[in-house]
Amino acid sequence: AHYYLGVMQLRVGSLKTAQENLAFAAQAYPDSPDVQFQMGKVLSESKRNDEALGYFEKTLLLDANHSGTLLELGLISLNAGNAEKAIDFLSRARSIEPENGEILKSLGEAFVKIGKFLEAIEILNLALKFDETNAETHFLLGKSFEGIGKSKEASEEFERANSLGKRDLKKMVGYDLGRALFDTGKIEEAISEYKKCIKVATDPATGWFELGKIYESKGDDSNSINAFQKSFELDGRSEAQFRIGNIHHIAGIDQIKEEMAGNKKDQLMEVAGSGTEDEREKALKSLLAMDKKSKDALTGLKDLARERGDIDQVEHYIKELKKAGHLNKRDADIALNELTYRSDSGDDLAVWENRLEDAKRHGNWTEAIRQNEKIKKYAKDQLLSWQTFSPKNKAQEEERKAMIKATRYRLKLIEAESKDLHTQKKRH
Repeated sequence: AHYYLGVMQLRVGSLKTAQENLAFAAQAYPDSPDVQFQMGKVLSESKRNDEALGYFEKTLLLDANHSGTLLELGLISLNAGNAEKAIDFLSRARSIEPENGEILKSLGEAFVKIGKFLEAIEILNLALKFDETNAETHFLLGKSFEGIGKSKEASEEFERANSLGKRDLKKMVGYDLGRALFDTGKIEEAISEYKKCIKVATDPATGWFELGKIYESKGDDSNSINAFQKSFELDGRSEAQFRIGNIHHIAGIDQIKEEMAGNKKDQLMEVAGSGTEDEREKALKSLLAMDKKSKDALTGLKDLARERGDIDQVEHYIKELKKAGHLNKRDADIALNELTYRSDSGDDLAVWENRLEDAKRHGNWTEAIRQNEKIKKYAKDQLLSWQTFSPKNKAQEEERKAMIKATRYRLKLIEAESKDLHTQKKRH
């Protein structure tokens, strides 16, 4: 799943997420040449060629005839100015895939770089047999003719390159106009032009294929599949079938992801309802990570905090439930008032003390320290409350002094127990 998600994300240009998924796949399948190759490719497209080379070299160790890797190594060498090395890689790639237009174009470019124009002309003419609309191939062919002094042929190729690559729509007709309209963002006009041209074109298969790509870019799967199918029926174009399969595949992946998310949510809800305290907390927080406004997750975490006697956390999740729209202002205020009453009545203090004693009995010193800290905070809050209390009579003043004295003494006992608990934890 990580591998296929990574490949699809790479295809649409989401390099960061593609790298994350492919890195996971590459670690899981170190002996798969295709996985290692895709990891190298995403690094290469992220301009991290040094890291990419390591993956490409590993791919060739696993599969010496991996044409995709040889092509990528050829392009890296070409961009680095090492045309001779590029020719070596690209020639090997061509021997494996002699009808790959991208390999042929890149090999032709490498020959142009070192001035072997006759070899370049032969290779580039072959490349055009597989894609006669590639402006860059025509330009390279023009440079090759220019290199051997054939100005007329060079001029013709430069004109073709210019025609295929320019944006002057008034001078264009047919598929060229459709392509140019699409390139300039006029999608609906491009679709209309293609439909009009297909009816009278000598090569309707190409029109249907390119129309399919436009629909695919819009996310219109139904019309895209229909156009690719017509292209395949007219000339048996294998790439049309591949794209149909790819559309179905991506749709299937999206469905699988939705089902997986649903299944995961059900599993987490089950754990949240029946697991241990720590398991419940992890499950509920995982649910919250999936949906920041999940009523089930927020309510579960609030109830868990209440069970633990963690007043601050209960208050936090009540406010989050209100923020998410699951509690109105009146209900939230009632819940917060109830929480204050529980705190004042000492209910939570009893919970903490019981938990502390239970943790000590079982030798769970970390949990015991945690409960002791809650009790200490509660005592400090009580001390502050008495210190800031304004008595209305002498009796209240006497009570205030007595409670301050008692609470301070209690804090000393809590501190002493805290030191003892830390000692026990260190010892065990």
